[in-house]
Order: sequence, then C-alpha cells, then structure tokens
Amino acid sequence: MNNIWLFLLLCISTALCAQKKVYISSFGNDRWNGGQDKPFKSLNRALKEAGSPSDTLLIQVESGNYWLNEPIQITTPLKSHVIIRGEACDKPRFLGGIPIKGWEKYKNKIYRAYVPEVKLYNFDFEQFYVNGKRATWARTPNKDWYFVKGSKEYSYVPGISFANYATQKILLNPSDVDFLRTMPLSDLKEIRFRFYHKWDITQKYPSYIIPDSGCIYIQGEGLKPWNPIAEGSRYIMYGYKAALDEPGEWYLDKSEGYVYYMPQEGEDLSTAECIAPTLHQWLIVKGGKNAPVENIRFENISFQYSAYQMPMSGNEPMQAAAFAEASIELSNARFIEFVNCEMLHTGSYAIWLKSACQKNTIEHCYLADLGAGGIKIGEPVFPEDTTLISHHNTINNSIITHAGNELPCGVGVAIFHSSDNQITHNEISDL
Repeated sequence: MNNIWLFLLLCISTALCAQKKVYISSFGNDRWNGGQDKPFKSLNRALKEAGSPSDTLLIQVESGNYWLNEPIQITTPLKSHVIIRGEACDKPRFLGGIPIKGWEKYKNKIYRAYVPEVKLYNFDFEQFYVNGKRATWARTPNKDWYFVKGSKEYSYVPGISFANYATQKILLNPSDVDFLRTMPLSDLKEIRFRFYHKWDITQKYPSYIIPDSGCIYIQGEGLKPWNPIAEGSRYIMYGYKAALDEPGEWYLDKSEGYVYYMPQEGEDLSTAECIAPTLHQWLIVKGGKNAPVENIRFENISFQYSAYQMPMSGNEPMQAAAFAEASIELSNARFIEFVNCEMLHTGSYAIWLKSACQKNTIEHCYLADLGAGGIKIGEPVFPEDTTLISHHNTINNSIITHAGNELPCGVGVAIFHSSDNQITHNEISDL
C-alpha cells in the first residue's frame, strides 16, 4: 500500500514540475518575462513560451479587456500542451473592436460621435453596439417588412438551373418608396435592399432606382426558381441616413467620420460602452497537412465583437450561409478544446471547424448575438483529398441563441462533409 501512495505522489510531483506557468494582463508588457508580477500583454507573445514536449504550458489570463488589433494566430505546431485559462467568475474579454466615445447632441434626439479612424484609415463598419446590445442599422420600415408587387428577369449569361448573370426588375408599391424621390443622390447610393426568400436571402445595392414608379433594378446571378423574388416576397431597406428615425437605430457617415445614434430610453451615452467591431476574426488555428496544430485548451475566455461587411456585389442566396466566414476558424487542428467560453456579438458565424479538424471539443460554451449562425463543421464542397474531411468532433452542453442578425439564413449547428461528430445536450434557440 505504501508503494502505491509513493507512486501516486511521484506522479503528481512530476506533473507539477512539468508545468510551466506564465501570465498575461491587460496592463502587462510583451517585453516583460511573463511572471505574475511582470505579465505579458498579448496571448500571441505568451504562446511563444511553449517549451519541450514534456511540458504543459499554462497561460493564466487575468480578468480585464484585451483589445485586439489583429487576430490571435496559431499556424505552426506548438512544442507542448497549452492551457489558456481565465477566471471563471470574471472571464477576460478578448475584444475585436474599438470603443466609441465623445458623444454630443446632434438633433431630433440623435447624438453623434467622431470616429477618427474613419477619416484617417477609411475604417468602415456595419455593426454597432451599445452596452452589449446590437444597435439597429437605420432601416425602413422600422418593424416587420414591405412586400414586393412583382418582378421580371432579363438573363444574359445562361446557366443550368438559373442564369449565371442576369438583371432583375423589382416592382414595389410606390407608396412604400415615395420618400426616395426627395433623397439626395449620395444617400440613394448607400441604400441596400434585403429580400427574404423561403430559407435564405438576397441582399444588394440597387443598380438603378425609379422612385416614381416604385421600380428598382438589381444584378448578379439569376433568381432561383425554387426561391424567387416574386409577388408577396418580403423586403426591407437599410443603411442610409434618412432611415434614422427610431430609438436604437444608428448610421455611419463615412464622408464626415461621424457615427449617429438615437439612444433608447434610459441609455446614457456619457457612461455607455459603445463599440464598433474592427476584426472579422478573433482566432485562427491553422496547421499544415502533415503538421497539425493540436493540444490547446481555451477555458473561461470570452471572445466578443467581430465584424461582417457585405461585398459590393451583395449577397446571393446561400442556404445556411454556408460559405460565410467565422470569428474563430480551425483547419488541420486536433484536440483543440473550448470549455466554458463565450463567443458573443459576431458579424458572421462564431466558430468553424473547417478542413482536417479532428477530435476537437466545444463544451459548456455560450454563443449569443450572432451575425449568421453558431458552429460549422466541415466544408460545403466535398474535397478531392479525403484526408481533409473533418470528423469526430464534439459539441456538448452549450447554448446557441439569438442568431441570424446579419445573415438570417445562418443556422445553429451546420454539419457539411464531415462524419462521426457528436452534437449532444445543446440548447439552440431564437434564430
């Protein structure tokens, strides 16, 4: 019996000795040594401390806000197991945005703040948050939607099921778009239309508008016969200044560099946390085909605020927003764990286990306020190299809620070309 206890004590002692611990703090410095009294500032710097294969590197992340100016990237195999751990009761926040301050009264209950990055660096953002709540990009109508009267398509480049290139003439009720007649040309160029189909959307700038007759033209792929823009189709207009007429709505003037916002009742912009997302991604884990990244555990970490921007050509219908990016993307990755983490306020999907992702785990996580959907596994196109197929991943005991804010066709969990995954005991709601 004594020999057994001696053996266990030796194993515990060896494990403790084999663990290397470094700290990062929002008040740290990447030139320091990573000790508790001299912590690093960035996770990218702390990851360089991964030592020999016999070690486990524990990165203790102190509570606080970590403003990311670039994604956290792990693109080569680490030499040791890595645990990245925050405080469970006060999770550290990795933020992919910038704070907006200095609000001033404008007019008609509207406030504005100058964002110097807009003028200096052509910074553009399509999401805006106040006290952790996604504000509504100024839209018409403020509630629900309008209905299409009819449409006609002119095809130019034929395809198999639909035209590869076509123009659509969309007929609207003139009373719904009568206000467009008095809008300046600069505002007309900003307006966007979102058309809702049966299970996805078309989202575009109009190529030409005739307000008097309630007619607009859009161009791109031909409409799908199973998902057309036709009489009775729903639509909204958004993204232009004249639509800013409801508490909770916002608008960015890119020519002047001001963001405008109409506060909701009880909001005090002098103390509110206002954030514009800057990064499309928080974390990229990407190994090589014969050199996967593996054995990393994220625990008690809150990832917040990522951006999405509609392409100038718009969004063609795409079931489940299948090809949309994700704020966390893994490729050629194995044994990566996210435990008790948060992924909040995304521009698109929260996390995507793309190609060659095996035996990864997302457990007891909270994914909320999502631009598209929650989690994708595998890729929508079957790869010629079958070793790139993702398999044996686990999504367990997690909450995925309030999704589809930017791309309403996003889903809670999408499994594409992938096998042997376990999706268990999750709550998926409000999509």
